[in-house]
Amino acid sequence: MVQTGRGEARARFCAGKAIRAARSDLEWGRAKTLLGVAETKLGMFEDALASFNAVSKRFLNAMEVDRRILRVGALLEAGGVFSRTGRSIEAIGVYNELLACAARLPLPALQAGVAAALVEKGRALLILHRVEEALAAFEDVMTRFGSY
Repeated sequence: MVQTGRGEARARFCAGKAIRAARSDLEWGRAKTLLGVAETKLGMFEDALASFNAVSKRFLNAMEVDRRILRVGALLEAGGVFSRTGRSIEAIGVYNELLACAARLPLPALQAGVAAALVEKGRALLILHRVEEALAAFEDVMTRFGSY
């Protein structure tokens, strides 16, 4: 069982209010993503996945940078929930979806999400003992972003 404090429950409450008060799809997307993050912290993983999925679906065909960033963020969070709950195959699928989304509209603002997705995909592949594929994901990070 995940131990939580009152802060996460308050954040969930406030995110719910923000969703209802949203005056644009961007405000809604930000609030819904924050709701998913709070739900994750509370151990409400299926609810969190539903929140992230709702954001991803709403902005599925968005071409605007802000909406695409929200979608990439929601996919990254969903992948994290799948990884955290031992669902590595589903996590890899979400990370692949994120990479495809970012490839359709390559923007500098999406590159942090791309790098994180590649690293997390590599970790998920290692858990599944798919070492060669994991190495390819890590090498892709180095090819795209270099070393620091």
